[in-house]
Amino acid sequence: MRAAHGFPVLLAETFIDPERFAGTCYRAANWRSLDRTGGYACQPAPVPTWRRHGRPKEILVYELQSRARDRLSQEADDPAWQVPAAAEPDGEQLRSLFEFLGSVPDYRHVRGQRYALRTVLTLAVAGRLAGNRSMTDFAQFAFRLTPR
Repeated sequence: MRAAHGFPVLLAETFIDPERFAGTCYRAANWRSLDRTGGYACQPAPVPTWRRHGRPKEILVYELQSRARDRLSQEADDPAWQVPAAAEPDGEQLRSLFEFLGSVPDYRHVRGQRYALRTVLTLAVAGRLAGNRSMTDFAQFAFRLTPR
């Protein structure tokens, strides 16, 4: 999986609605319950906000590799989490990030295209470089930016 994602994938996660399902098959397959969500749903437009729906879901995880919990608790500079260094960039690779991200194919449905994909991707990269880690952090980062 490292070849596909660039870093090791250690856990799989799923959510179940305990009002409708017991999660028996997951538990029989050794999935572990972590906790329940807060019962919120993300409302994406125009600025992402969270709306309480009052139906918390149970979070279940499955270790895809042994000792996944220990490995996830390690420092971020562990060699297992490092992406191999790229080769020396050539002229094509030195185009601006925004220009480069314009070449990424957009598979979103037309109704889901409120913003250009390269704009969204550029904001995501900039947000991550600024230290943001969660979707909420990214949304707040983008909301604070001025059009300039």
